[in-house]
Amino acid sequence: MKRPSFVWTAFLFLTAIGVGLPTFVDAQELSAENNHIVHSFTRTQLTDVYFSEGASAGDINGDRVADVVYGPYWFEGPDYETKHEIYPAMPQNRNGYADNFFCWVHDFDGDGNNDILTVGFPGRPGYVYRNPGPQNLDQLWEKFDVVDSVANESPQFTDVTGDGIKELVCTRHGHYGFATPTDGRPFEKWTFHEISPDVAPKPFGHGLGVGDVNGDGRPDIIARDGWFQQPRITGSFTRPRSVPAGLTYSPTMWTVTATTM
Repeated sequence: MKRPSFVWTAFLFLTAIGVGLPTFVDAQELSAENNHIVHSFTRTQLTDVYFSEGASAGDINGDRVADVVYGPYWFEGPDYETKHEIYPAMPQNRNGYADNFFCWVHDFDGDGNNDILTVGFPGRPGYVYRNPGPQNLDQLWEKFDVVDSVANESPQFTDVTGDGIKELVCTRHGHYGFATPTDGRPFEKWTFHEISPDVAPKPFGHGLGVGDVNGDGRPDIIARDGWFQQPRITGSFTRPRSVPAGLTYSPTMWTVTATTM
């Protein structure tokens, strides 16, 4: 993992009509050469302070307008001029890495208010910040340590098992796998399901994704040097024969080992 050689400036590109939605131009502006639509965007700078490596978007205050989450703040849409603190804000060293790498907006306890899952420097814990509700959004959010170690620099928060509940796909102590919230108790320690032996880079590693590689309708987990095929029975993954020669992965089915953290 190389140290950054440039100075971070924290901003997001927001479009004129909402987060992530391009403004379509008149048909006369279509390129005559390739007949493609030209998209136009308006840039809105949220802050010039470096707080986090990444950002996310979602409806925080329940007004059905996408808000932006960046480090310790969430910014109210649609103009993103008003910000609220989630946890105590501390500017990060521009010549180093932040203590917040990724975040996802999700309602973990089903109360109708979106919470925030954050992942920091590879190998550090993952936290869920509980939304205090529309009437209390000016106060700091309650913090829960749900995963003791989240490694790899490309974690994914998605439903990999097909049960309708999103999991945190990452590595932990050298094992590929995914962490699942405790059923009915999402703010307690999550369970990590190992799908590989101790073969993943520690704690960094680039390249980790989720997608249906073989077209069987089940999401697989993709690593930098191969992919894990999801079996018909949820609870185990297989390493396919397409793994590059010379690697030590076993081609046999691996039973998922569940570890409560």
